[in-house]
Amino acid sequence: MATNIRKLLILIFWGVIVLETGCASPVNHKSPEELLSLTVAGLSGIDHYSFSGKTDITLGDRVKLNSASFHGTVREHGQVKVKSNEQSNSAAIGSPLKLLKQVQETAHKTELLKDQSGQWTSVLSITSNEKSSTRIWANNLRSEFAEIAKRVPTASKGHAMKARSLQSQAALEQEWKTELLHSQAEFDRMVSTLHVQTTYKLTLDRRHLTPLRLKELSILHYKTADGEQQKETKTTDMTFLLTGKSGS
Repeated sequence: MATNIRKLLILIFWGVIVLETGCASPVNHKSPEELLSLTVAGLSGIDHYSFSGKTDITLGDRVKLNSASFHGTVREHGQVKVKSNEQSNSAAIGSPLKLLKQVQETAHKTELLKDQSGQWTSVLSITSNEKSSTRIWANNLRSEFAEIAKRVPTASKGHAMKARSLQSQAALEQEWKTELLHSQAEFDRMVSTLHVQTTYKLTLDRRHLTPLRLKELSILHYKTADGEQQKETKTTDMTFLLTGKSGS
């Protein structure tokens, strides 16, 4: 009888150990930086998934300049298709994996928010390097300005020909070039004074080490052409629906 009880206690003892070991997460002792790196690697290993979200841009503290919702899919790791209620916003969103890599590469400080994390999720707060954020924003703004400079004249010419039928196409083009040069000079002055502060909040799946949600807060400070200090705020909230993994 005593032997049977002893065996039962041994089985219970080892059963508890197995249960505790099974419930232990492999990420329990990982640093926030390691969790971010593993999450980037986890997303790169998924060959198809979808994502959706919303972006808002506010001037000052109240004036909303732009608001756009979007959704997209990724196939075969790199084929990204995005639809948005604003045409210009679709191109700006790009690849979620590329964005997540950018978050990692520009990270200055990465912290685990324990009070917002759960049994199966971890929430990271990531503060980007200000110089890196400013450089990325400046490059993106220059690219957008260059695209506008390419496509606006065609539409402008068509509209102007109806309203001002007596003016020649050559005169219209010259008028556009003059305005473009003036706008370019103002734009360059504004970008030269740009400073950007960006923080992210990343929610990740602790079991699969994949992203569930990514929130961005970017605050832009710059001077207008009149020398006035201006502030813009961009917020993005993106969720991931991961449906398939690679064959690795």
